[in-house]
Amino acid sequence: MAWSGRELVLFANELVPQPGAREPSLVLAAALDLGSRTWRRLPDSEMLGGGARWFAHDGRLIFPALGSADGGEVGTWDHAYPNGGMLDVARSRWLPLPDPPGGEDDFAAGIVAGQKADYFGARGWVLDAGAGTWTRVPSLDGDDAHVDRGSVTAAGRELIVFGGVRWSEGARGELLNDAWIWR
Repeated sequence: MAWSGRELVLFANELVPQPGAREPSLVLAAALDLGSRTWRRLPDSEMLGGGARWFAHDGRLIFPALGSADGGEVGTWDHAYPNGGMLDVARSRWLPLPDPPGGEDDFAAGIVAGQKADYFGARGWVLDAGAGTWTRVPSLDGDDAHVDRGSVTAAGRELIVFGGVRWSEGARGELLNDAWIWR
C-alpha cells in the first residue's frame, strides 16, 4: 500500500499459474477514499512490479525498477513488460518510467524528488522524479563482485551506506565497518 496524498492505494499482482505462465503477473491497483470509505478500481497496468517500494511525488506513485521480462523460453509472452512504472492516481492512468541513459537496463538504486529520497541499493541508477532523469551511483572505493554492501538508507536526498561484507576466495567474509555518503 502507498499513500498518494489523497487516497490509500493498494497494489497486488494478478494471480497466474506458476511456473510456465502463459501471461505475465501484472500489477493491479485500487484506491481507498478515507472520507467516503469507498474503493475505486484503477485500470490494470502493463508492468510487472513485484515490490512494495512505491514513492509518492507530484500526484504520482512511482515504482523505480528498471528492466523488463518477456516470459523467457517457458512463458514466451507477446512482448516484454517493464518491471517499473508510475501511477497517476488522480487521472487513473499508468505511465512509463523515463528511459535510462543509453538504454541501460541495469539495477535501480533509488529515487529522489525535491528534498526527499528512497534508496534500496548502493549500486545502479537513481531516478530524479522531478527532472525525469537517471544518475548512476558511482562505485564505492574497492567495490567489486566480492563485496556485499550492508544497510542503505536516505537522509534527505543523501544516500547513506554502512557496513557490508567482503568475501575472499575461500568464502570467508570480512565485515566492513565503513560508512559512505553519496550526494
